[in-house]
Amino acid sequence: MSRLPKNLAADENSVVTVGSIKSQRYFAAHVNAGDETQEGFKPVLVLTRTNRDNTYEPFKLIELSSFSDLSVQIKDGAIYIRRDVAHHGTYFTNYKFMPSGASFRLVAMETQSITPVQYDGVNEHIVLWEGASVNFLASRVTYWAKAFEMNEPKEQRAWQQALKQHQSGVTPSVRARRTVRISHVKASQLDIQDFDPGEFNTDFLCCYFDHRLRFHNTCQ
Repeated sequence: MSRLPKNLAADENSVVTVGSIKSQRYFAAHVNAGDETQEGFKPVLVLTRTNRDNTYEPFKLIELSSFSDLSVQIKDGAIYIRRDVAHHGTYFTNYKFMPSGASFRLVAMETQSITPVQYDGVNEHIVLWEGASVNFLASRVTYWAKAFEMNEPKEQRAWQQALKQHQSGVTPSVRARRTVRISHVKASQLDIQDFDPGEFNTDFLCCYFDHRLRFHNTCQ
């Protein structure tokens, strides 16, 4: 059972994010909800409302494998939870939650990757920068992609710049793109109370661009 420390900001290892949404202050912290032993270390991300007397009202806790699993921003009237992964390329998914009654609802997500292409088992020295921008309110997703021919010095320089943009969450202005409607997403998936980034079902993302920027739709 996770037990939060009394002072969420007291742990010197904690990572803290603060912000306001509709005059309500919010606080996100990565903290150890276990004990001080190596075996008892239990990193969690906790989201709370902050009262005027600086007490906390936690409303969401996500168990982590390490403090670097997720990052949080509270800005523009929303809470953003981002997950980064590096494995044969770099990947991230950024989830945007906005107030909905007494809770928060997932209204948009951006997923991106930059990966070397291996097509039919053959490395073609192509790097593919691709992503999907999902608008759950409109039930639409825009897929996009940009390819870099790594045998060309000019393309290599463009790829290096793309890596910086990717890390910042920027999408390329010149790209192949296609917008399609998405199938129904369960309402329970969209409520922050039931949100688990490790279990989030992305079966509705069933289209993609290949390394030659041809669009494929595999939706059932």
